[in-house]
Amino acid sequence: MEDTVSELKANYHTPEKWVEYRAKKEILQRLGILYQEISTLLDKEQNNAGLKWISHEVETTMLMNGASLFGDVNSSVVFDPSIHEFIRGTETSDKQVRIRHAGFLWKDPTGNPIVLLRTKVSSQ
Repeated sequence: MEDTVSELKANYHTPEKWVEYRAKKEILQRLGILYQEISTLLDKEQNNAGLKWISHEVETTMLMNGASLFGDVNSSVVFDPSIHEFIRGTETSDKQVRIRHAGFLWKDPTGNPIVLLRTKVSSQ
């Protein structure tokens, strides 16, 4: 019986674990947004060492907490609204779009991957 209780607690089956999961998810989503905004600034200021360092630190923090990057920057892909989001002002009816900033995946308590933050895309 103790083994079952321990297993349930370890797999987020207690209310406390779900609260912890939701809080961590919200923090990681906000860090992901920050990461994408810094990436936008780096597009304009590629030699800014401070921005590069901050970007690296945010990415490292995300990865250390179980998030993973997805979407090859500058690659051309078919638009999928479940994993892609247009950069404001770049919307198009074309099916092919270009990935401008990577997104982040994370796992829910049952181990299924979820999109934490969609990739930012623009028209070709």
